[in-house]
Amino acid sequence: MRGLAGSLVFVLCLFAGHAHAGVSGAVDAITLPFDYTDARLYVPVTIGNDPSTYTFILDTGAVPTGIDDALARKRGFAVSGAGMASGAGAGATRVGSTGPLSLHVGAAALNVASLNVSPYDALLAATSGRRVDGIIGSQFFIEHVVTIDVEQRRITLHDPATWRYAGKGVRIPITFKYGVPMAEVSLTLPDGRHIAAHAALDLGAKSTFLIPEPFIDRYQLRQVFPHTVTMGLGAGMGGDTHYAFARGTRIALAASPSIGLDRPVIGLSVKGTLRSSWHDGLLGAAFLTRYRVTFDYAHQQMILEPFADAPTQGFDRSGLFLVSAGSDLQGIDVREVVAGSPAAEAGLHPGDHLIAVDGKSVKQWRLWQLRDRLRDPDVENVRFQVQRADGVSEMSVHLCDQL
Repeated sequence: MRGLAGSLVFVLCLFAGHAHAGVSGAVDAITLPFDYTDARLYVPVTIGNDPSTYTFILDTGAVPTGIDDALARKRGFAVSGAGMASGAGAGATRVGSTGPLSLHVGAAALNVASLNVSPYDALLAATSGRRVDGIIGSQFFIEHVVTIDVEQRRITLHDPATWRYAGKGVRIPITFKYGVPMAEVSLTLPDGRHIAAHAALDLGAKSTFLIPEPFIDRYQLRQVFPHTVTMGLGAGMGGDTHYAFARGTRIALAASPSIGLDRPVIGLSVKGTLRSSWHDGLLGAAFLTRYRVTFDYAHQQMILEPFADAPTQGFDRSGLFLVSAGSDLQGIDVREVVAGSPAAEAGLHPGDHLIAVDGKSVKQWRLWQLRDRLRDPDVENVRFQVQRADGVSEMSVHLCDQL
């Protein structure tokens, strides 16, 4: 999610101000829980004196902190401005601003002078399967050293003015572009080429490596991969996102080539999903969360500590792109079916409304749980019961690897 409304100069000024002014929120050794579902991180947030807890996405790829427009209206916040913002997706989304606001991310204070106001929930809830009340962007990472441990489901915050790393992890130098952390990566292609890419480190990207169209054209990447699967991934500030997914040979960080992944899933932008030329790709959460990752903006480094048992990188084995449906997000619908896929061969169609999966009512499934099942290499068949205009149909999908 690229809500690029800042600049590197702005970020460096914030670094200087926080180092000398003791900004509220720069604290030592605070821990907070988070949810990690479908390669996205969600943190609990409270606003002002309201005891209600809201769910915000934690995103290194977003510069401004943002709040959902419906929530802003519900809370009676004054919203100014009526511009448009673009990002992942072919279109643009309206954006205003409000503030100042005092937030708490878990127990950590975050005093925000101005927040973006956009319809985050309307954009993201259906493809995420859960409510999205806002975005926690770069200010949080500037004010803290942030360590994310998906195995323990724990985020640890330290004061960048006093914290120094003493572990055995790998230090990766980072720079900043428009407030987004960047690192050099090396991509090995099926044709044997090794190409360098200036990648954004983007926790908001729900994949391993997503490539924008200018970089694809520069290296004629659409001709390189012998097999691709084109399907939806989610949504961004520009609306729904689509990629032609393929398996690369290897992706690694240039500063430490041992930090990498063989046969990574690579997403080539299609339908104008990624059009930016300021980065060569998005190194996303599916890569970064294979490690206990520390973002230390003040010292311009990212620290990676490999997990003993890093998860394998799965990919959908059905050919289905499913979304949540209904005001309560308790329904699940088929939005896309890849031609020639197991789901297509079983007779599933776009627009099918799921009633039950493997004998369980769809209300007993969450969207991400079903997506996980459709990626699981140990699952051979999944039984669907669907509602259509002409009645109820049942079918079984024999899963097989699509990449």
